[in-house]
Amino acid sequence: GHVYSSGDYTPIEGATLSTGGGVEVISIEDGVYLMALPPGPVSLTISVIGYESVTKNVTVTEGVPMVVNVEMTPDGIVFDLGPGWQLSSTPVQPVNPDIEVNLAQILDKIESVWAYHGGVWFVYDSATPDFSDLWTIEAGNGYWLKLNDAGSFMIAGSAPSKSMELISGWNLVGLNSEVDIPVEDALQSITGKYVSVWAFKNGVWQVYDPAMPDFSDLTTMEPGYGYWIKTSEACTWIL
Repeated sequence: GHVYSSGDYTPIEGATLSTGGGVEVISIEDGVYLMALPPGPVSLTISVIGYESVTKNVTVTEGVPMVVNVEMTPDGIVFDLGPGWQLSSTPVQPVNPDIEVNLAQILDKIESVWAYHGGVWFVYDSATPDFSDLWTIEAGNGYWLKLNDAGSFMIAGSAPSKSMELISGWNLVGLNSEVDIPVEDALQSITGKYVSVWAFKNGVWQVYDPAMPDFSDLTTMEPGYGYWIKTSEACTWIL
């Protein structure tokens, strides 16, 4: 059997298929399965990363090919961005990290997307995509997005790694969590190794200074936002 996309009929990456009644399902490759289904009613459950699982009851007739069509509901993170500069991140690792796939719903509103990895800037420019060097959206990274109008989009994916390597100096990162965390708790694993944390929310800069927490206006790290973390040494950030 196969789990196909209705669009291009290619096997769906990350799809799994299971049945009730203890029938063994052997996965040969992504979207391709081998199983021995007895004639009669069978309950099939189809799961794809980034979508809600679907269970469908079917009747198997010996010697008769069967096609099961299901409509799957996306299960992802929704982003609502205003016009201008936005400092964002994704708290899930996208099923497909391609930047144009993830931002397809607002691609006509995006002027550019910037990332900063290992001390180097990377950019996706919608006007000259062939000259861009930023082609993926990954969990754990922060991104500057310049929009000419407000827009919403959704990213579907799986839980990312809770460990991230930071260089000495400035790091543009995201929070790999789907819940808010107090700054001090979120950065507990690198206590004494970071100088400050900056966020840009609703057009306003906020900062957390571990040396002066009472005078800081950034108190919580939230999923979906990007953050600048300045470290005093290279370290591993573990949530």
